Amino acid sequence: MPFAGMSEDKRLEVAESTRQEMETLAGRLRDLIAAQPPLDLLGYIYGQRLLTSLPKSEASQKEHGLSDTLVDDTQLALEYLHATLASTSQVDNLSLDETACAELFELITRLKAAAMMHAMATSAGTEDGAFGPDTADMEFQAKSTWVMLRGNRYQVLEGEFYRYVLAPQ
Repeated sequence: MPFAGMSEDKRLEVAESTRQEMETLAGRLRDLIAAQPPLDLLGYIYGQRLLTSLPKSEASQKEHGLSDTLVDDTQLALEYLHATLASTSQVDNLSLDETACAELFELITRLKAAAMMHAMATSAGTEDGAFGPDTADMEFQAKSTWVMLRGNRYQVLEGEFYRYVLAPQ
């Protein structure tokens, strides 16, 4: 574990800085999503997902800038899209900004990395608890599993989301 030889003060500093980073990234994600027309953004996100099925070679994937984690990133982007649309008033006359959409995927990747680092930093300091000396490992497993499940659950709510976004206007 990367925090094994780290001082307690340094570990707490990392925990705080990753928390702040996650808040900043999540806020920027929300701003990017709210500034896009929902249906166009949904189409862009799915279009990026479909691109992963086209290139067959690793060289071709690198040429197109496709990530190995694009499926997971797509699910997480859709989760943020859902949360943002559900909690933000709709703005009319928006135009899709593809640069902002590309930034969205970059921020998703950075947010997941920061969340994993935060899970490690906040779990490493747990010396004893319900699982004795294994409490830190159990805490990390719970937190990292929670991070990795983002966008990969609650199919019933996804149906609700699509009915909302794709409803006739």
